[in-house]
Amino acid sequence: MTDHTKNSDTRTATLEAESTHGASSAITPYGGMSDNDLTHVLAFPPFNRICADLDSAKEESFRSFGTPISLYGILKTHARLRAFRPGQFVVRRDDYGTSAFIVLEGELRVVLNPLLPPTVLGRGESKLPQWGKLFADALRNVLTPRSPDVQQLKQAPMHSLQQGEGMSRLLLDTVRDESEYDTVTLGPGAIVGEMSAIYRTPRSSSVVADQESQLLEIRWQGLRDLMDGDTELAKEIDRLYRERSLVHTISRMPIFQHVPPEATDQIMYSTFGKYDEWSADYLELDAQERAGIVEQEEVIAEQGHYANGVHVITGGFARQCKRLGAGQQTLSYLTSGHIFGLEEALHNWKNPSEAIALQTSLRAAGYTHVFTVPTWIMEEHVFPHLDADALPGAAASGGLKGDSENPQVRLREGIGEGLVEFLSENRFFNGTQTMLIDLTRCTRCDDCVRGCAAAHDGNPRFVRHGPISGNVQVANACMHCMDPVCMIGCPTGAIYREPDQGRVIIHPDTCIGCSTCSNNCPYNAIRMVATRDGEGEFVLAESGEKEGQPEYKATKCDLCINQATGPACVRSCPHDALKRVNMHDADSLIRFVNT
Repeated sequence: MTDHTKNSDTRTATLEAESTHGASSAITPYGGMSDNDLTHVLAFPPFNRICADLDSAKEESFRSFGTPISLYGILKTHARLRAFRPGQFVVRRDDYGTSAFIVLEGELRVVLNPLLPPTVLGRGESKLPQWGKLFADALRNVLTPRSPDVQQLKQAPMHSLQQGEGMSRLLLDTVRDESEYDTVTLGPGAIVGEMSAIYRTPRSSSVVADQESQLLEIRWQGLRDLMDGDTELAKEIDRLYRERSLVHTISRMPIFQHVPPEATDQIMYSTFGKYDEWSADYLELDAQERAGIVEQEEVIAEQGHYANGVHVITGGFARQCKRLGAGQQTLSYLTSGHIFGLEEALHNWKNPSEAIALQTSLRAAGYTHVFTVPTWIMEEHVFPHLDADALPGAAASGGLKGDSENPQVRLREGIGEGLVEFLSENRFFNGTQTMLIDLTRCTRCDDCVRGCAAAHDGNPRFVRHGPISGNVQVANACMHCMDPVCMIGCPTGAIYREPDQGRVIIHPDTCIGCSTCSNNCPYNAIRMVATRDGEGEFVLAESGEKEGQPEYKATKCDLCINQATGPACVRSCPHDALKRVNMHDADSLIRFVNT
């Protein structure tokens, strides 16, 4: 954990809102833990170390924790106790989650390899909705404005399958079968889910309760505060992240399947750029400064230097670029799972007498987490075991940055260097559901905005404005980012990510209108709007400095989560000018630009 930058405004407000016992009255408690629950939790690690004197671990010792919010406030506001029966999922691989778990009692079993099949994880093939429901949704959009179903938007960061007893026993027997699955067990004091919670990434492994277990679930905001107040805990979580991230990377990428465990100790982990507030500096730049932002980005590997290893991106974003005159030309943007320097390392292994330096540079775009695999590991344990078909892009044919099969090369050639630069300068590579508008087709009729309004109680969730490059406009609508930095600093967890599909949602009941998410969003996609009741009247604050004034809450695109027909904006466009595009799907982006 490289940069635990505090959001002092929201956390100070949280502290000021604490009641006599330290719990926040302004922020909805996560699980409603009682004082008896807290006393129980403090008897287990790491809390029994943090508060060694339980008899005096009342208000004063809680408040001397060293963070803006007291230890009492952290646990009362951001934690809850959970009970799991044997065979019940605690977390599922590839789900998104905003909370971590500390084992108090019992044992968990982590499934490392092979991966559990989708059917076991409850991810069978989805069925298309019935035509009757599709038609009803479409008709309802035309006739009546719709309010979001609050029950469907309830925050559920702890997403565990509620298997029946028979299914639970079957699953547990399966993962305990050492001949089929490689697993590890974790006991009291162990922490799971911390990587996904803090770094806003999918769960890396499935974790199942191995016996009756009691866990403390803590939101990432609370975990961050605990780490700020306790250096030893911060170091332990940092160690776990490095260790588990490496295991996750090596096990998930077939290219490294022959690397022995003893060699992994030589793989170096590095972080570049800021993490907690990587959007802050970017938001302060004007258009001219953003055009030259590449020069300000931290260099991970530089063109012309010797390729002493390959760099595996494990988190964040990186820019691949090359020198062009006095500046840098962006070639592509890389994210988790991409490898940099593979072509040069392979060329040098095949042609030792004609060794070449790195042909391009790699820079941290905001922040980047990288594992550097030394050249000798690649030459001894990777290259000898790889078929040409197993190598990506240019490396497969022995070419260097010029192979038409390389997806990054195809992207640049397919959409043009100017558009690649535009997307990189504005960091739109973060989007998984970016709203692109083809201005050659768009007639500015605003049917897309009206369709959005009809689907959201008369209030559109986006505006048909945004940066333009050529004939492509990126609308100011939530992109449901791969790394949603809007979640950073939210004091209540009101903005969160759906566990299974990763859509970023704002829960209206727990939003307190602090504007933190709106201020953090680099894409102007979150707006603060005055709330209204069921009769259309403004909801007024009943106390405080803003008593009698309208209450404001954050709102943004939710991809029409309640509608079987999908985003109303796309469906409402009469000219097929608008599309939601995953910016990491090169083929989809190329088709949009060239169709």
